[in-house]
Amino acid sequence: MTKREGYQLKFERFVDSGNVHYWCEHLGNSEEYKLYASFLRHIDFELCSHIIQEIENAQNGQYFEQYQGPDSLVDEETIEITPPNIVLSNGQWTVLMSDFKELLEEWRSHLSN
Repeated sequence: MTKREGYQLKFERFVDSGNVHYWCEHLGNSEEYKLYASFLRHIDFELCSHIIQEIENAQNGQYFEQYQGPDSLVDEETIEITPPNIVLSNGQWTVLMSDFKELLEEWRSHLSN
């Protein structure tokens, strides 16, 4: 099972007027997982790669930027890297760093298609 399946997330790609769009939605009722979907919808390939690198730095005991998030997100949708976790929505939700990294890797792979 992929991380996105575990979190009941659906990744979509569609073309509208020649423009490619990527979408993520939560298929269940979890407010936490809806937040994951919202966060992923706002990050592009470059930012996704950057966050993955910062998580890897944290996992390896190297310097990392603690706060991450695209400019398009509101403050409630930023993330904080606090090993061994990722804290979302100003402390409202916590997820294991390794799980969030896998989810980001799946999203990045989706964005490259």
